[in-house]
Amino acid sequence: MQKEHLKIDCTNTPEKLHPQAEELALFLAEKLLALNEIEESNAILYKRVYGPMKEIRDKLRITTTALQVFQNAPGTVPPDHLEKLQKDAERYKKELEQGVRVNGVRYQNEQAVWDQYRQQYGQAAASFCTQKLLNKGYAQSFRTDSRGKPCGSYAFLKKPCELAVTMKTTKRAVIDVLDEDSFGKQMPWWLRFTLSNQDGWVLEKIQIRKNDQERWQPVGV
Repeated sequence: MQKEHLKIDCTNTPEKLHPQAEELALFLAEKLLALNEIEESNAILYKRVYGPMKEIRDKLRITTTALQVFQNAPGTVPPDHLEKLQKDAERYKKELEQGVRVNGVRYQNEQAVWDQYRQQYGQAAASFCTQKLLNKGYAQSFRTDSRGKPCGSYAFLKKPCELAVTMKTTKRAVIDVLDEDSFGKQMPWWLRFTLSNQDGWVLEKIQIRKNDQERWQPVGV
């Protein structure tokens, strides 16, 4: 991957391990950005499914409520009006059953998007994360920026940022990254990624802490 916008700091790594440390940092960034793309694309898809489905549900709710009110008060409206409400309610029910088509794919409801998101994200994460890390959870939400636009949990890697690599041996490494987009520059978070070489590098732990705190908290991928 292109690394022009990523600064890799190997100050805490012996010089002989700098090439491997830089390669590992780029490996991690590439994998996390792949997860970020899955999150962003499914978040956009979710909005495209949720909007129309919510509109149909609202119409069905309003129509059903009106129908019940008029049925409980005979003579309030003409019979043909009641008939129209009944037909409208049936039509909205069928539309809900059919779901929404987006990019040629039909989604029965928003849950179908969540299921797809978790399947795609889990498959990608399993390619470089330990099972122990996966067990801490993944694909549990969609991250948005301050304007409510989907941005992904690792979108900060798209912008200029620094990855500080501590690698004393070829078997273990820790990479720290500052996420200034988490809650704005006023309250940035640090993320710490711990990787181990188990016949290939895997991500075994992720921790976070606020910029003004010392305690690290473990989180899922």
